Amino acid sequence: MTTIPAGAFQGLEQLQTLDLSGNQLTTIPAGTFQGLEQLQTLDLGWNKLTTIPAGTFQGLGQLQTLNVWYNQLTTIPAGTFQGLGQLQELNLKHNKLTTIPAGTFQGLEQLQTLDLGWNKLTTIPAGTFQGLGQLQTLNLWYNQLTTISAGTFQGLEQLQTLNLYSNKLTTIPAGTFQGLEQLQTLDLISNQLTTIPAGAFQGLEQLQTLYLQYNQLTTIPAGAFQGLGQLQTLDLWSNQLTTIPAGAFQGLEQLQKLNLYGNQLTTIPAGALQGLEQLQELDLRGNPWHSSSACINSSSLPLLNDLRGVRFC
Repeated sequence: MTTIPAGAFQGLEQLQTLDLSGNQLTTIPAGTFQGLEQLQTLDLGWNKLTTIPAGTFQGLGQLQTLNVWYNQLTTIPAGTFQGLGQLQELNLKHNKLTTIPAGTFQGLEQLQTLDLGWNKLTTIPAGTFQGLGQLQTLNLWYNQLTTISAGTFQGLEQLQTLNLYSNKLTTIPAGTFQGLEQLQTLDLISNQLTTIPAGAFQGLEQLQTLYLQYNQLTTIPAGAFQGLGQLQTLDLWSNQLTTIPAGAFQGLEQLQKLNLYGNQLTTIPAGALQGLEQLQELDLRGNPWHSSSACINSSSLPLLNDLRGVRFC
């Protein structure tokens, strides 16, 4: 199917689910969904849509799930999602979006999940996510973001999961994640981070899991993880860390799992793991230790029961 005839859904006032995925649709005429006031799920995935005209979804006030993934969208006109006040899930992954105009998601007060992964976003303007006060999951993985401006995530007070996997971020300015007081999982895997500035994770008091695998970190400045008092899992697998300064993990009193697999560590300086009294799992495999006698003093880590890569002293 390449087009939707006018009046195709006339008389279906009670319809709750409409699946139009896997067709060859290139456009959706205005008024196509008129009269579908009870519709709750609309799937437009796997088509060839290049744009969605403003007003396309007018009248779908009960819609809760909208899938527009695997299309060819390059932009989203202002007002596209106007009237979708009950929408809870919006999936826009695998399109060709290069930017998202401020106000694009205005009016989506009930939205809980927003997936923008696998697009071509290079920047996110301030105010992009304004009005999404109920959002819990935001996926921005597999884009081309090189930086994130302070205030980008402002207003996302309920966000719990933020995925920035596989972008091109080289640094995280202090204040980047300000306002994300409820965030529990932050995924920064496969970026190009070379350092973590002090205050980078400021405001993330509830964060429990931080993924930093496959970056280019060479060192961890003292205070890098300041403010992450609830963090339980920290993954630094496959970076280029050559040393761990004393106090690097200061403030991580609740940390239980620490993964340092596949770095360039040759020694473990005294005090490097200071303060990690709740640590239970530590993976140090895949590092070029100077001596086969490299070991961890168990007295400073009373709960550690899973040690890999070196031995207990």
